[in-house]
Amino acid sequence: MMSLKPSASAAAEGCRIASTPRSALTARSTPLQVINILGNFVRIWSVYSLYSHLSSTGDSIVGFIFSCLVPASVIFLILQKPWKGRPLPNSQIPE
Repeated sequence: MMSLKPSASAAAEGCRIASTPRSALTARSTPLQVINILGNFVRIWSVYSLYSHLSSTGDSIVGFIFSCLVPASVIFLILQKPWKGRPLPNSQIPE
């Protein structure tokens, strides 16, 4: 039978994690923060560029969104093939 009390090795492992220097934790998360900030900047820049392009050319926003979403959904359907999925068990079907 398994004990619910943590073992001595687990307690020692917890102490090692707690004693990890803070600089090591921030050094590992810094590249992820840089990627996150760059991703947010590129997203905001692309929305502004799209707005600038559509407002200067007079193109329809609805037409542009439609022309982006239709090919994306066709590609998604081809890749996912939802008609070939396995059936859900009765436990997952809501009543």
